[in-house]
Amino acid sequence: MKNRVHITSLYGLGGIAGTAQKRAVEAAKQLGFNELAIFKYDDLVDSPSELTKRIDGILAGLEIGDTVIFQSPVWISPNFEKRFIDKVRLYQGKVAIFINDVPPMMFAGNEILMPDFIEVYNKADLLIVASENMKEYLIKQGVTVEKFVIQNLWDIPVDFATNGQIRYLPR
Repeated sequence: MKNRVHITSLYGLGGIAGTAQKRAVEAAKQLGFNELAIFKYDDLVDSPSELTKRIDGILAGLEIGDTVIFQSPVWISPNFEKRFIDKVRLYQGKVAIFINDVPPMMFAGNEILMPDFIEVYNKADLLIVASENMKEYLIKQGVTVEKFVIQNLWDIPVDFATNGQIRYLPR
């Protein structure tokens, strides 16, 4: 059977972070990729055995040699991301990490998490990043992955509703 490509998609997360992941999945589906749905939850309540079962369920459709594009972060925990990617590796496939956000760069106080995220990123065969600057920054932080794709342009479809009437707000 032909090796397939899968992309993760996070459910249970609103806002722009959730929207960004959904849009990436929509584009990937047009290319024939399969969706791997991950529901956002608190993984601190899972025992290691429960976490393994949860990840096994997400990866049930994966076959030996398949490629997984993992959208990061999943907003669960770096531990979940590490375990997920380690489990994908058991299928002898390739792992690309599509970095939508880097939480240690986003919020004051989260800098302490950078080593965890670097460890996750270093599990990939390829990193998809937003800019050359991000690539260089991550390398300075300890990323050792050699293959990068720079996603310079983000095409976000926008629907404009036009009915020919111009409406102004009252003063």
